Amino acid sequence: MSTIFPKAGIFPETSERRHRTCYSTNQVRIFARCALVLFMCANQLLAWGVRPAEPCDTQVSEGCLRGTVTYRERMALSRSAEVHVALVEVREHKEMAIIAELTISTEGRQVPIPFKLRYPLASIHPDHSYVVRANIVMFGDVWFVTRRPVPVLTQGNPHEVQIVVSRSS
Repeated sequence: MSTIFPKAGIFPETSERRHRTCYSTNQVRIFARCALVLFMCANQLLAWGVRPAEPCDTQVSEGCLRGTVTYRERMALSRSAEVHVALVEVREHKEMAIIAELTISTEGRQVPIPFKLRYPLASIHPDHSYVVRANIVMFGDVWFVTRRPVPVLTQGNPHEVQIVVSRSS
């Protein structure tokens, strides 16, 4: 009588199977979840603009405010989108004067959009408050705006920021 199945150990591949590590379904799921979490963390760090800082190449009479503009909605910017960033002096919770402005043509790039805003150092007073705000214009309309301007430069506030804009109404 012959059998269709060979006896264990006759062929080299069957004896090698005993030494292989087998993972249970739960172990594979746990590994997949950990890999997904690591990927999501790395992706979020990139979205937050965690990159090596580039020099501003400013003159002695200029300061430089660096950062990124991003949004949380899942949509792409048009090739013709423009990002507007402004450094504004604030007194008694009212925006008083625009210190510096910058318009960035995205040319098909997607968020986060990095910016370097140069401003005259003579315009900055240590006892005043300053904020930075941004908006994104597509097809001639403002699509995204800063709901809460970000404090910068003085009174312990940073020189590098991440601005999150929201869909305008």
